Amino acid sequence: MFDYRSYIEKYLKDGDKILDICAGADEYSLYFVRKGYEVSALELADANITAFKKKLTPEDKIDLVQGNALDLSRYADKSFDIVLLFGPLYHLKNDADKQKCISEAKCVCKDGGKIFFAFISNDFVFLTEFGYDVNYFNNGDYDKETFKLNAFPFVFHTVGTARKLLADGGINILHEVAFDGASELLAARFNEMSDKDYTQYLRYHFYICEKPEQV
Repeated sequence: MFDYRSYIEKYLKDGDKILDICAGADEYSLYFVRKGYEVSALELADANITAFKKKLTPEDKIDLVQGNALDLSRYADKSFDIVLLFGPLYHLKNDADKQKCISEAKCVCKDGGKIFFAFISNDFVFLTEFGYDVNYFNNGDYDKETFKLNAFPFVFHTVGTARKLLADGGINILHEVAFDGASELLAARFNEMSDKDYTQYLRYHFYICEKPEQV
């Protein structure tokens, strides 16, 4: 429902270079290249590469390559102002691989540059799944004592484990943002809103999304 563009744009300057790691079928790369930034996009999955290429026009001067987030040796050290890491950390199961991924992103980010990370919240998924299945709390695929979700096909993190992962990787956190919040549960209601009401809702969303109790 929401995305990170407004936060990324807070830190972008004219002439900045962006690396979009695990770019998918394109959520951000084309948006920023069409705003005049130099963008490199790395994606592992064949299907996503194919879908991404279908969106490209001759005017889109983007460096799209197939590759792995655990090996960014194709890029020079300290060569990007902004690094987007919106997929790998909720697909990698092994903590050593997660730390390798963070380390690789740090290597290619300039001194003073910014890295954006994304996680999927372990704790909020329960309410999302409950919206689909009234029996989820008894039948759901999670540890009934610890409330830890089973990691397939995604790897889920609590706020605490996400913070620890980044701290262990030497990351200084500037923002913690709950971007989806309750939006997935309220999609039908959003579709009923007028443009005016929805605009004001977005203002409310950005008002609460960095509050610690919402993350």
